[in-house]
Amino acid sequence: MIRNKILLIVGVSLVLSSCLGIKTFKTEDLNVENTLRDSSIVVQDSLVNFTWKDIFVDENLQNIIQEGIENNSDIFMATENIFQSQQYIKSSKWAYAPTLAGAFQSQYNHSDVKNVFIGGRLSWEPDIWGKITASKRATYNKWLADIAAVRSVQSEVVANIAIIYYQLLAYDEQLAVINEFVKISEETLTTITVMRDNGVANSAAVEQAKAQLYSAQASVPVLEKEINSTENSLSILIGRNASEIIRSDSKTAINSEFVEKGFPFSMVSNRPDVKLAEFTLVQMFNIKESSKAAMYPAITFGFDIGVGSASSMYNFYDPANLIMNFIGGLTAPIINGRSLKTQYKVNTSRQKQAVETFEQTLRVAGSEVSDAVYANGRNKKEVELKSLEVDANEKSVSYTLTLLYNGSVTYLEVLSAQSNMLNSSKELIESKLQQDINYIKLYKALGGGWR
Repeated sequence: MIRNKILLIVGVSLVLSSCLGIKTFKTEDLNVENTLRDSSIVVQDSLVNFTWKDIFVDENLQNIIQEGIENNSDIFMATENIFQSQQYIKSSKWAYAPTLAGAFQSQYNHSDVKNVFIGGRLSWEPDIWGKITASKRATYNKWLADIAAVRSVQSEVVANIAIIYYQLLAYDEQLAVINEFVKISEETLTTITVMRDNGVANSAAVEQAKAQLYSAQASVPVLEKEINSTENSLSILIGRNASEIIRSDSKTAINSEFVEKGFPFSMVSNRPDVKLAEFTLVQMFNIKESSKAAMYPAITFGFDIGVGSASSMYNFYDPANLIMNFIGGLTAPIINGRSLKTQYKVNTSRQKQAVETFEQTLRVAGSEVSDAVYANGRNKKEVELKSLEVDANEKSVSYTLTLLYNGSVTYLEVLSAQSNMLNSSKELIESKLQQDINYIKLYKALGGGWR
């Protein structure tokens, strides 16, 4: 009789579960196409396997990035989230198993006889509707999202370290240019002073030359202060106390093969932040499905085994006092303060938010790639023109000094030519820095930096 009831309960549940069971999330429903503004900028050569060591070939920079990955506090915090999710995954593997608990019960009946039960209680709820399965899937995708979060943080950290490092290299180059300009200004001051002493120039020319020299000299400590501050910022980023940053004497270019090969669209869909949004979306989907399944009737099985006694001596050793009890039932929530329905509605809303977040993340990814590609093209042209400008100003300085000796130009033209040369040299350094930064941004925008 009991066996027939159990089979009836299971049979009814299986029939209903075929109609009311949870759904499985389909990844093909995620639309990642048409994300880029101009798809013609993408070619088929794959850079998916490029690591940050392949891109940043400067050994000093590689050492700093590695130190940052190992010691950055944000990466550490995100990594701990992975550990926590792993513990929940281990726990979810036992969700299908029965629950075993010790039981002790004591009560008086109407005859003031004390009934005592000591034993164990085994209970089990089959996952008829998929509530446990959906919850387990949600836990697994939370773990995947945490991994993607670590990768996203690492991608950000690697890019920021590289940008600050190249900023330091640019400062070094600017300092070298200014120191060279100081030497030129000192020579110019000496020349004009000699010319004044010979009656060819006047004291105003000498003072103008001094002003130019002092201005150049004053910019040195200002730049050194910026270098010190930038080194401190990079030290904090890589998880060390403020200290000097060892770097190359000359600027080492980013691996040009990265830019020459082209940029496959698949890298955008592999961005850590895109994967994070995707896994979070799947997690919210399964949480919603689990909360929906919680509103359906639940089948439960229970099995009690132990000993009991109603005698005053509590003779538990008597085999007659052995108690075994099997319970099977189908229960459905009726009145629960609307908590289950509320949870389902809230989780449905959260899933919609996750969908919007995913789509917005894709839009941002496409925009960042388009911005970086466009900026790279313009920066390349800007660097070419600025290089020509520097060459022209250097020749102008040489020519005006020669003409000054011959009395064909005034000292003002010489000082103006030198000032133009300094400014154009600094602008060229800044343009090259922006080109490097845009390379880095493009690499990050395409999902690089975490491998």
